[in-house]
Amino acid sequence: MARSHEEWIRAVVVLAVALAAVPIFVRPAASQAALGLWDARPGPLVGDIRAGIDAAYDFDYGEALRRFDRVVAARPDHPVGYFLRAEAYWWQYLNDRRNARIEGLLEENLGLAIDRGKARLERDDRDTEALFVLGSAYGRRGMLAGTHREAWQAASDARKAKKYLGRLREVAPGIVDAVAADGLYRYYVSRFGAVARTASRLLFGLEGSREEGLASLDRARREGSYTRTEAAFFQGLFYLQFENRPAEAGEILDGLRARYPHNPYFATMAAYAHQKQGQFLEARRLYEATLERLAVGGVYGREGVSLTRFFYGQTLLALGDLAGAEREFRTVARLGAAESDAYPHAHIFLGRIADLRGDRTAAEAAYRQALALPDAADSHAVARRLLGSPFTKGQLPSAVAGGK
Repeated sequence: MARSHEEWIRAVVVLAVALAAVPIFVRPAASQAALGLWDARPGPLVGDIRAGIDAAYDFDYGEALRRFDRVVAARPDHPVGYFLRAEAYWWQYLNDRRNARIEGLLEENLGLAIDRGKARLERDDRDTEALFVLGSAYGRRGMLAGTHREAWQAASDARKAKKYLGRLREVAPGIVDAVAADGLYRYYVSRFGAVARTASRLLFGLEGSREEGLASLDRARREGSYTRTEAAFFQGLFYLQFENRPAEAGEILDGLRARYPHNPYFATMAAYAHQKQGQFLEARRLYEATLERLAVGGVYGREGVSLTRFFYGQTLLALGDLAGAEREFRTVARLGAAESDAYPHAHIFLGRIADLRGDRTAAEAAYRQALALPDAADSHAVARRLLGSPFTKGQLPSAVAGGK
């Protein structure tokens, strides 16, 4: 599997705020006006917050930003509106990481959220809403640093996020949302190499535990108020990428796809879960439905389109449609989304198809093309191996299920 998801979160290990709507009663600090995010009877702006976050997850960024702008206008002193605007820009940025305007708006609103959150904590260091937003904003800023491979900045922000969310658990242990971030960073630190794990522990106090990380994400997915959806998404990805639990991943991701039918990212990963289980006809149906929606417009950048078409090509190859698979891989190659691991691996799959057809000269040319591109998800090692030994039909099941 192309690991573009892992790239933009590997260097950082904290989860940001996301969504949903099952209130948990925790009385916020009384010394300054709060929105009542976890109150059994939340304030009037919480409806806009929840509706806006749902709109963002369903790729309706215009509606999401309109809602969040209302929160900022009504409460310019509170960090949550700025952070939620940053969240909308974050997902747009992931769809188009070359968009400098969106990246600038993301950074600006994260900065405003952090400034407002710190100002509230100066007045009341037990302010639950400020602690939550600060932890989430630093986590998201760390993820942004991770997309630029700024590992030191990413880890530094992760440490700050951990501090604020840890303080939130001390002040209000009933807020389940705080455990989602803990789960994400613990899982990712556990997957770092030994040197990186030691550095993370010694320099930033980040401890890793794969089992505890997954357990925390599962709890947030089931019980969280504002982290339920994002915890579900990452839990599903981890099950797919690292845990070899595609059936469980599929159940989680199918649920997200059903709830947010206009989100092609959720649909693509749900389809990939079916692909990993060998359910190629269902995977093909889901990929084709996603591509039909994309054909009529929508916010989905080159990286997302490349990933969908790449996985679709693998599925067609598994079903014996070499011509259709070749078409999809050539489309990925033409898109040239260098930020996606799908780009070099599309050339590798074109080489595999040539090998299956007995055209070794074309196969070797494709593998050399992959070697001429930056290494991504072991693309150079795979290309060198295939240059030394032609791809065979017997290797196909592993290749289309995410193997190398």
